[in-house]
Amino acid sequence: MSDIRVELNHEGIREFLHSREVTELVSGYAEEAAKILGEGYEADEYHAPSRNYAAVYPATKEAWVKNLKDNSIIKAVLSVGDCFNPRYGNISSIKP
Repeated sequence: MSDIRVELNHEGIREFLHSREVTELVSGYAEEAAKILGEGYEADEYHAPSRNYAAVYPATKEAWVKNLKDNSIIKAVLSVGDCFNPRYGNISSIKP
């Protein structure tokens, strides 16, 4: 076994997670997931001290109930892009 030591550049990672490119990437995924879900769902972009991120959420009571019953948001998010989940394998075929 070799002794490999990896040292992370924490400032560089923080800068990367705050970059416009990463923000546009995750916002695009969130908007695409909201589009797949249809009416009643929205996507927003957020800026936190540690990273920028995006979220998809139910904007109506009907969408909230549907998501509660079917987990439609997680299915839509996981169907966007080249998503691979170690538990389920390639899950891009899952439909919300």
